[in-house]
Amino acid sequence: MRFFKGLFSPEREAKKNRQNLQKSRKEMDRVMREMHAKIDTIQLNITRTQEKLIEQQELADKFARYEESSEQANEQSRFQMQKEAAQKEIEKLQSQKYDFETQMVPFQQSYDRMRQTFSEIFDQLDALERETSAKENEAEIMKYTTAQEEKIQFELAEAEALLELRSEK
Repeated sequence: MRFFKGLFSPEREAKKNRQNLQKSRKEMDRVMREMHAKIDTIQLNITRTQEKLIEQQELADKFARYEESSEQANEQSRFQMQKEAAQKEIEKLQSQKYDFETQMVPFQQSYDRMRQTFSEIFDQLDALERETSAKENEAEIMKYTTAQEEKIQFELAEAEALLELRSEK
């Protein structure tokens, strides 16, 4: 009978709950790290694209200056073609940057929402963990109390037996 009582003991249940809470917390942390890494990657791509945009703009400006200062028609047309190529590259880079920024918006919103939700969930998990710890303590107290009661019952039975032996003599 004692064996079956151990299967459903509060200690076992509390330990199982604590392990499940820790697994949940680790999984949430992992998801948050992955989401943050995606946002950082997109942000890095935006930064790199912005740097390339600046370089191309400087290049386009340089070719425009060369075109204005050039006196020969063939050099002017060559510099104009290079300037136009740089401007096309600028348009392409601006389009890429816009794509990255629009790609980042839903990730950032999801991340912010998840961070808020997970923060609330972590608070709840902390409360559950404290409750689980309290249940473990309660289980230990009950176990100790039961052991003390059994000890007292045994000593009481011994004392009654001694009283009966003395009264019989």
